[in-house]
Amino acid sequence: MGLETKYEYIYYTVLDQDWFDTARRTLTMELTTERLVNVINRKLKYIHDKYNDKLLEVDYSQHCDDIDHWIQRNVQHKERPVFVQIDNNQPIITSGSGTLFVFYEDDEDDEVTIEQAINDSSYWNGPDGIDGLSGAGGRL
Repeated sequence: MGLETKYEYIYYTVLDQDWFDTARRTLTMELTTERLVNVINRKLKYIHDKYNDKLLEVDYSQHCDDIDHWIQRNVQHKERPVFVQIDNNQPIITSGSGTLFVFYEDDEDDEVTIEQAINDSSYWNGPDGIDGLSGAGGRL
């Protein structure tokens, strides 16, 4: 039995200008959104591996002029924004403006490769060993 909450959680981070300035100094190439997303996904993967927390990946990014309004709008739609720090010294920004990155939970356990499906008969057969759809009373 689980405890139900009235909100779905949405994870986000806001990168301030200092973070962008540091990234521009350390990267030898042009700073693009695609490169930023790759850097953030690598940092999130590191956090996941080190602390065994939720595996998050970037869903989308946008410049936000009023982060507090964005938070309030999500709360009205029953989504509770949760701030995620991708660096230890990253400030927690809940108002003002900045570049907003929204994450989704990557359920890596749910992904099945073709090789796994071919080699694992339980993927094709139900828990009782009965062939999938036809075993559940369906027709092919």
